[in-house]
Amino acid sequence: MLNSLNMIIIKHYRLERKEASALFYVRSREKSHCPWCEGTFKVIGSRKRILYRQDGSALCLGIRKLRCSDCKRISHELPDVVVPYKRHEADTIAQAMTEPIASGHGIGYCEDSTIRRWKLWFFLLRDYVESSVRSLMEIFHCSAFVRLPLYPLECQSDGWLKILVRNLVNSGRW
Repeated sequence: MLNSLNMIIIKHYRLERKEASALFYVRSREKSHCPWCEGTFKVIGSRKRILYRQDGSALCLGIRKLRCSDCKRISHELPDVVVPYKRHEADTIAQAMTEPIASGHGIGYCEDSTIRRWKLWFFLLRDYVESSVRSLMEIFHCSAFVRLPLYPLECQSDGWLKILVRNLVNSGRW
């Protein structure tokens, strides 16, 4: 599986904007290691990623592409506000999944159909997500980083989706 594409989620970062540019570069304040071989990363480029915020604005992020010096796998370094393969920020998605759908009144400028898809996506993955959290608790001898069982989602603390996604992605279970 040489050069397969992976992701890592970072919690500590800053967004830098170059003058006269709409692009915000994600600058990590963490030392990331390859999740497969613990090798060191080298930056090999970047790519653009659009993220829709709760207020309806779009943020264009510069995501770093990293290559492991040992296993040669390529990873994208995502900030924790990004849910992989989703266009809206994590807090928008978490809020939408915990509130009932009010017809015609989307959350964070999302359409009701988008919110329904998110709810279905997460509902279908709930057993896998819960078993992954339990496995990580056993492996690392730690307490749950989200409340189990996951449902009802209204009982989860603020930022639960960011924490859940970061742990699942960085452990290779996404």
